[in-house]
Amino acid sequence: MRIRDRDESAYIQLIEKYSRLMWKIAWGILQDAADIADVEDCISEVFYKLWKSPELLDPEKGSIRNYLSQMTRNAAIDLLRKRSRERTTDMDEDEYNDEDIDTVLLEVIQNEDKEALLKIMDAMDERDREILTRRFFSNQKPAQISKEMQIPVREVTNRLYRIKSNIRNQMS
Repeated sequence: MRIRDRDESAYIQLIEKYSRLMWKIAWGILQDAADIADVEDCISEVFYKLWKSPELLDPEKGSIRNYLSQMTRNAAIDLLRKRSRERTTDMDEDEYNDEDIDTVLLEVIQNEDKEALLKIMDAMDERDREILTRRFFSNQKPAQISKEMQIPVREVTNRLYRIKSNIRNQMS
């Protein structure tokens, strides 16, 4: 009730009593994807949400310990997902820049070994063939291919990886 009444001393007691538990929960989820500052931000966010909306704390639904544990877990998972999306976006933009185009494909295209490449492309399904053509012959970025073909960027990058691996294997 003191938390719902926004009693600052009760709030400080709450922080002192549960922050260590919350830190362990957040660190257990984030240890491979974030640093200590991120864990602290995660915990601060949970306490901030509680301060802004103490009515969400319902003693009939469970203890404050369980509430804070669940909120911390959810906040850590959200941060983990956010970090994962950031890494994926960075990879999508950086993985396929002009300097980083797979050398095997460039060699095939530049060395006039087009017949071999055309045979490999003929064996591909239509979607893979279109992705390959857009990426390496039209120089479209994965994000642009994704938008125009109306498929997720992640699918485009995954397919490009498999296509390149397949070509590499067949050409070697």
